[in-house]
This record gives sequence, structure tokens and C-alpha cells, in this order.
Amino acid sequence: MKRRLVSDIERAVLMGVLAFITALTITLSFRSIIRGIVTSADTASASPEVDVLDRVPSPSTIEDEIFALLPKSGMKYAVDAGFISFCAENPDINTDGMFLQMALTRLETNGYDDSMWEDLTGYTFSVLYDIYTGAAEEQDNIHVVGELYYPRKITFAFAGDVNLSDGWFIMDAFRGHNYDINACFSPDLLDTMRAADIFLINNEYSISNRGARLPGKMYTFRASPANVSILGEIGVDIVSLANNHVYDYGPDAFDDTLAALRDAGIPYVGAGANIEEAKKPQYYIAGGMKYAIVAASCAEKNIFTPAATSSSGGIMYTYDPTDFLDVIREAAAVSDYVIAYVHWGDENTNRVNDMQRQLARAYIDAGADIVIGAHPHTLQQFEYYNDKLIVYSLGNYWFNTHETDTILLTVSKSVGIKETVKIHAAEQRDGGVYTSDEASLRIISYIKSMSPGVSISRDGVVTKEK
Repeated sequence: MKRRLVSDIERAVLMGVLAFITALTITLSFRSIIRGIVTSADTASASPEVDVLDRVPSPSTIEDEIFALLPKSGMKYAVDAGFISFCAENPDINTDGMFLQMALTRLETNGYDDSMWEDLTGYTFSVLYDIYTGAAEEQDNIHVVGELYYPRKITFAFAGDVNLSDGWFIMDAFRGHNYDINACFSPDLLDTMRAADIFLINNEYSISNRGARLPGKMYTFRASPANVSILGEIGVDIVSLANNHVYDYGPDAFDDTLAALRDAGIPYVGAGANIEEAKKPQYYIAGGMKYAIVAASCAEKNIFTPAATSSSGGIMYTYDPTDFLDVIREAAAVSDYVIAYVHWGDENTNRVNDMQRQLARAYIDAGADIVIGAHPHTLQQFEYYNDKLIVYSLGNYWFNTHETDTILLTVSKSVGIKETVKIHAAEQRDGGVYTSDEASLRIISYIKSMSPGVSISRDGVVTKEK
């Protein structure tokens, strides 16, 4: 009797287990069908141009969960699931090993915005993406400054017109100082130029031993290729060629100019062998951010300097700003901070003309974060527009022997922190550039007097007036 009772119990248990398995199988199959329907509906309703690829319908790892929570549109870059793994597996990015957990928590708590990558890793989305895709190493107009994995403050320096033309005042003075660069600049100024992570000047001459001066042009400038070494002595890292003298000796000398700078390892903006090169920004990955520098010119009343075309060399024009605005927009789309360096305005006056003002604001509306001008040979006002700084003219820097006020402008920036802009005031005289306390106070006071809405401290720090 006891043995039969046990068999009945076992039979009942077995039937219960079979019933449970059958019910579970039906439930899971139903869920799979529903998931397939939902996934198909999502796919059908999604835009054909989405920013996130290979969406995972059934998360099985924390990487997949993070990827599934990323939006289908609105991200700066299209990423795949491998991008999440890249961030998690790179010890230089995921330094504390908490990236995945923090990313998942943030997405579940606050949703997504592009600043997530910067907040969790110390590097902007642009930098991470360029490292992940290999562009940081492979693209010829992306330059890594210092260590790739080392967020820190970065300093740019900007100067106006420089002219190393042979037979011109600057080279005569340099030779008169026995080719001693230390005699041509105050020590503090030279230190600031050399210490900057990226130092840009306007290269206001062609570099060649060939060519003939353009007929009908009053002033033409040409330097021996040997003079390029002087740029290295003062710490120049990049030059703008978007000006009205780079083509002074015709197409052969212009081509030589590009070649001489390439040979010296000095990138250039605003000119090229064709329009695609003239438009091309130079990008700098530095301190955890990606910066873009673009340049253009609208300086000539009587135009001698040609615009680059699809088949001929020249400069980037901004008389009609349409193309340059596109350049700015495209640079802003793939970087974090855009610097527009422009050759414009009326010579020898501190008056900003209407064209300068309209163009500067259009550049900022297109995505520029700061606009810096040269060409007038004198200082012009500073202005804030939509909280972005416009420096209409830096003045001559190392250009001739005339005694004139000038500035070296530094812009320091770090991830997530607004830039610090500082004026280093000086006098150009006797073929050199020299600082003094008296000149600094006078020049800062002068710029401030013609720049409503701009505050400048005694040591030259520029801010928007509150």
C-alpha cells in the first residue's frame, strides 16, 4: 500500500513539472514573437539615416544594454556596439574601471546627451570617435598635440601679419642683429610664443626663389625658402595663407610656398593647390578636445590674389561667405571648438567696417567659437556676439619698422571649461617686437576704450562685461 502511494505522488509531481515546462515554453515563444513584432515595427518606423547602427533588440551584456539605450538620432557621430567596448576596454579612457556602470546609470537616470562621453572619460565625443576610427592617426589634417591620453589645459597663441620678405625691413633688421632672434623679441614674448601648444601667424609673403612680381601691384613680398627656419625659431606651429600677398610672385612661387611649408612640417590653412585643399581645416587633438582652425580672406579692393578652384591654386575667399560658412559648419560638426582666422577690413584705421561685422556674426552663427582678424595693420576693437569673442584685428606683428601697437593673443582651453583669453601687448618698432609695462597698460586701455561690453584686466585677461 505504501509503495503504491509513493508512485501516485511521483506521478502527480511529474505531471506538474511537465505542465510548468509546457507553459514556460509557450510564454517564451509568445515573448519572442512580440519582440520580433516590436523590433520590426521599430525598424520600419526608423529614419533611413540613423545615428546608431546595428541596434541590439535583446540586451545580454552591459555593453548591449548601454547601446540599446542610446538614441536612434541626434548623436554627433554614428557609433556601433564596438564603440562601447572600445571605451570600456581602453585603460587610458576607462581609468577607474567604472565606465560601463556609470554610463548605464546615467542613461537610465538622465537619458542621453553627447556630453556623457566627456563627463565619464575626460575626453570629448569627437576625440574618442577619432581614436576609435583611426582618424586621429591616419587623417593628414588631424594633429595630436602632446600625449593623446592626457586631458589638460591647452594654449593657443595668435599673431597678426608677419613678413620675412628678403630686402624688406624685418629681414634687414634681423641681419643687422646678426641673425639673433633674441634681439628681435622681448624675452617674455618669445617665451609665450614658444610655450604655446599651437602658435598661428598670418604668413604675409610668398616663399620662393622663382616667379615674377604681379604687374600693377604696388607692394609685393617674396622670401627665400631658407627664411622658413625663422618661423621655427619663434615657435610657429601653423600659418594662415589666406591673405593678399601669398600670390605676389605668381603661380610658381605660390606652389613653392606650399611646398616649403610642407617640407618644414608647418601646416597651413586658407590656401591650397585647389579649392578642396584651401577649404581644408587643420584639426588639433589636444588636452582631451578637438579644435579646428579655418581661414579665409576678403582683403583686396582691387583683387590680385586668385581664389582656388577645382583645378588651380589660390586662397579661400569670403567676399561672398557662402562657401566659407559651409567650411565652418562642417568643421563644427566634427570638432569641439572652431577658430576662424580672417584677413579683412580697411587698412590703417581702427574703424571696423560693416562687412567685417556682418561676416563675423555670420561665422559665429555657423559654428565658430572665436573669430580673429588681421590685415588692417592696426589694432581694432574686440566684441562679444552670442557670448563668442570677435577680435577684429590683431594689428601688424613682425611686419615692418613702423612704430605701432600690436598684441599676441593667447586662448587657453580645457575640457568642459570656458576659454581664457589674454592680451600680451607690445610695440612693433625698429624691426622687432618689444614689451614694457607702460606700453601694456596703454594698449590695454586703448583696446578697452573702443570695445564696449568687453572687460580687460590690467594683466590683459579678456572677459565679457557683466
